[in-house]
Amino acid sequence: MKKTVLSLLFLGILLSSAYAETVMLFSEEPTGIGNERDSIIYIEDGIMDVFFSAGHIIFNGGYQQFEPESAAAQSTFGDTPSFRIAKSGGADYMLQVQLEFTQDDQDSLPVKALYSFYHLNSEEKLAGGEVLLTEAGEREEMEEEVLIRRMGRHVGTRAMEGM
Repeated sequence: MKKTVLSLLFLGILLSSAYAETVMLFSEEPTGIGNERDSIIYIEDGIMDVFFSAGHIIFNGGYQQFEPESAAAQSTFGDTPSFRIAKSGGADYMLQVQLEFTQDDQDSLPVKALYSFYHLNSEEKLAGGEVLLTEAGEREEMEEEVLIRRMGRHVGTRAMEGM
């Protein structure tokens, strides 16, 4: 009898730890002029590293480029294309990221990343804000790829604080 109870208790602990919350990540069209393709890849890598390390399942919903008029026509958060995609994909949370570059082509790196983190069932915004590139480190001290990944890690960490 003791073996059965211990076995059931052990099985219960294993099964409860097997459940991981899922997150859908979307990168929205950047603003300004810069190396957006590589920067999006690097920031997504940093964000995903943070969530994976914390035991979450995170899917990349890809780059979203919505028509401004259709986005403006959406009346509520639940009507947005990214919300519908994340919800239909079975995600518990959604993280939207948008890189902001300068308006001239002198600098290829993003100046900051804007983010919004939502709980999908309640449609509640749990976290949001911006992470400046300067928060990730000094440009002279590390490669661009490493710097942008670190910026992504900052975004991921701040978003998870809202969970």
